[in-house]
Amino acid sequence: DGGLKAWSVVAASFMILNFDGIVFSFGILLPTIAQQFNAGREEAALTHAIMTFTTYGFAPVAAVLITRFGHMAVTQAGAIIAVAGHLSGGVSAEAACPIYVLHFTSGFMAGFGLSLMYLAANEIICKYFDKNLGLALGIALSGCATGAVVLSEVVYQLNANMGLGPTLLLLGVIFSTAVFFAAFFDSPPSNEDPNLNVEKATICTGLKVYCSIFKDSKIILFLLAHFLVTIASRTGFIYAADYAQHINIEGKFIPIIISTTGIFNCLGRIIFGALLDKFREKAFMLTTTALFIQAGVLGASTYMPGLTGQLVFAVLFGLSFGCYSSSRMVLTKRICEDSLREIFGLLMFFNGLTAFLSPEIVGRIIDATGSYRLGFLVAGA
Repeated sequence: DGGLKAWSVVAASFMILNFDGIVFSFGILLPTIAQQFNAGREEAALTHAIMTFTTYGFAPVAAVLITRFGHMAVTQAGAIIAVAGHLSGGVSAEAACPIYVLHFTSGFMAGFGLSLMYLAANEIICKYFDKNLGLALGIALSGCATGAVVLSEVVYQLNANMGLGPTLLLLGVIFSTAVFFAAFFDSPPSNEDPNLNVEKATICTGLKVYCSIFKDSKIILFLLAHFLVTIASRTGFIYAADYAQHINIEGKFIPIIISTTGIFNCLGRIIFGALLDKFREKAFMLTTTALFIQAGVLGASTYMPGLTGQLVFAVLFGLSFGCYSSSRMVLTKRICEDSLREIFGLLMFFNGLTAFLSPEIVGRIIDATGSYRLGFLVAGA
């Protein structure tokens, strides 16, 4: 619950999770992708959806790799793959390749690299903290939010001044710095940790662990609840920038809306994390309250006109999403600490699965009706 090593790991996780901010800010490129590739909103959003799905959907694979190779090696490998994905995406955009090439490079490759980085940077915190776990996780996970703030402005400015291809190329260069921060993580494989279950650690595929998880009804309900929650929250991140443009908000203000979401997302993670440490026994009730707020804000978002209305939406949506984000690992640990890594990996898998479902549902409604209102109401419901 403290010490130089523990807090240095938190700092390293914070820096690495900043790169996850691209998942929240990549939507800024949606209008450009649609225009450059002459694609509808549903098809243009697919790159973002694939990135999001692979970032979270391959978390069970990342869990197995961490057990086998350790946090540092997996994180560094993920950084290299993400860099390769963004660089390849930039080259393909400049070469006017078909949009499915962008889906694979900036979508799948970059997302898979992020998946390895994301799970390792989350789960390693639990090795060093217990009583202060909520606060430590909140600080580390706020990196996702600060990354969204910084990268939203970076992506907007690069795209506005240089175009899609150079933006992706420079994102590759930025992501390369994650290799350095990963060096603060433990290098030995996690199966050498005496606190871990030996049988679980020696099964390289993790199949037996996952089979036992799916026999527990309370875990199944927890996963289902998370699945439904993330269908809604994904809509807010994917379509926020596009909706702001749709209601004629000036382009220069769109990064401010995204950044506002990121700032309050960050505050929500830290404040709620500390709150969970103080009221650990009421963790589920507190999280449910935050989720009710998020659902209401999503449903009401199209009734918040103009820049002021969208900033109010950004504050409330970012804050409620941040609260939920910092609670996931704490709730998972309360349900089943023995299989913490694997259960959290499954949570992220369902998180990624909704990246496909949300654009499929909301994107199709938008394309069919020309209106965002019904899509956001469905998401909030």
